[in-house]
Amino acid sequence: MKKSTTITYNFETSEDYSKRELEYKDYVKNANGEENLLHYKNNVINNNAIDNEKNINELNETFNKICKFDNKIDETIGVSSNNNEWKIHEYKNHKFDKEYVQEYNTIKFDINYDLLQKNKTNNFIKDNK
Repeated sequence: MKKSTTITYNFETSEDYSKRELEYKDYVKNANGEENLLHYKNNVINNNAIDNEKNINELNETFNKICKFDNKIDETIGVSSNNNEWKIHEYKNHKFDKEYVQEYNTIKFDINYDLLQKNKTNNFIKDNK
């Protein structure tokens, strides 16, 4: 079995905006040759250039989950903005299968939250606002 987990945290500021981005990648290949990849991205943009009196925050989240075994490839792609519903597309063997909307809080990712929490506790992930 092969397993890899990557967490990337970026924070960028300028006079006009600040941007915080969290990216999570998890890859597993089991002894049977089945591969699973989850790529999740979360970014928040605080744009002061739009309105100097109010900070306008924009939250965007995306995920891409790929399952591959032999010649079978299943892919699920999801997009959500500002904690609204997820717009989800599913592809089976690279053919569009279905499109649907799912309530925001019903999607559960296999993200290792203990690993995220440990890195926050050890100050590896900081919000430098």
